[in-house]
Amino acid sequence: MVDKAEPQEDPNTRIIAPVLKTRVGEADEETREKSDSTFELRSRQQNNAELSPNAAEYTERYWDEIVLVNDLMAVFWAPYDFYIDGMFSHCGVDVFDLVKLNGQWKMANSMYTVIRTGCPTSPLGEYQR
Repeated sequence: MVDKAEPQEDPNTRIIAPVLKTRVGEADEETREKSDSTFELRSRQQNNAELSPNAAEYTERYWDEIVLVNDLMAVFWAPYDFYIDGMFSHCGVDVFDLVKLNGQWKMANSMYTVIRTGCPTSPLGEYQR
C-alpha cells in the first residue's frame, strides 16, 4: 500500500502553469525511438501532422493535475483527452519534468501515453468547440 501525501500549496506551482500551456501546437522538440532502435528528434508540429495531416485545430484538456515541487525541480502529472478538429482522438496521461534555471521554470522532459479506446469520462464534461 502506498500512502499519498497531501499536496502542499507552493507558490512555485502557480509559476509552472504558463510553462504547461505551451504543451500542444508549439515547436517543442522531443526524442522518439524509431523502429530500427535509433532515435530521432521531432518537433511537436511533426507529431501533430502525423496524427492528422489536414487538421486545423488540436485541443488537449487535462484535469486532476498533481504538481510536486522541491526547490529547483518539479513534476507535473495529469490525465488528458485530445481532440483533432473537435473530434475525439485519444486520451492518456501527461508527465512533465521541470527545472528552475535563473529563476524561471523550463521543461526538461515530457512523457505521455496514448489510449484510443476505453477512456474514462472526463470530469470536464463533453468537449465544446
